[in-house]
Amino acid sequence: MDSDGNFCEEEDYASSVAERGFAIVSSFASAQELDAMRSECAMACESLAKGMDAEDAVRRLGCVVQIPAQHGAGYKGSRERLYGACSAPVSSMIFGEKVKELLASLIGEYPVLFNEQYILKPPQCADSTFPWHRDDASMAEQDCEFQVPYVSLWIALDDMSRENGCLYALPYGKERGEEKPLRLNAGDVVILACDVWHRSEPNSSDFWRRAYMVQYSQEAIMTRSGAPVALAVGL
Repeated sequence: MDSDGNFCEEEDYASSVAERGFAIVSSFASAQELDAMRSECAMACESLAKGMDAEDAVRRLGCVVQIPAQHGAGYKGSRERLYGACSAPVSSMIFGEKVKELLASLIGEYPVLFNEQYILKPPQCADSTFPWHRDDASMAEQDCEFQVPYVSLWIALDDMSRENGCLYALPYGKERGEEKPLRLNAGDVVILACDVWHRSEPNSSDFWRRAYMVQYSQEAIMTRSGAPVALAVGL
């Protein structure tokens, strides 16, 4: 990425994802976008907690907080209005040209928003482990006619370390034990193929470990009955 935030041709993220199953894009999210995501995340947690301690609420949700916007054709507008001023910059980012440009070489020129969520690990949270998994494993539970390729953009809202539960990704063709810890700075994004194995360990630090994950598919992912599995919002 150059100093103006444009992607450079020599940064071949698509080849890295095809060869390893993941790629890291440094400084993907701007300072304004980071602030907006953090604020939206805090408001989502407060809304879901309903008087409960936020840490307890997040633990009960398995450390995953979904965005409660209206599904269907009105999703973008509903999402922009969700938490006021902080949601608009996040919506602009996930539907914007920067994301479209990145996705073009990964899944094509007409990506579809499939899912989005915040992945949060409270401080000193021993039960915030995510065991080995592939994101496409959940598709086996859905009544889908065929598998549509999709990718996840996993954005670090805080600096990520082994202490606070960073991601570990297993490159294609490697054995468990050869996985790589993905130490990230806030604003970096990991592009994850839907079939790459990854995990994370508990947060043993004294601070929250926050990430925002947005997923895009090559086309709408539908059940055999014709209903969207999750979101199906074209960019």
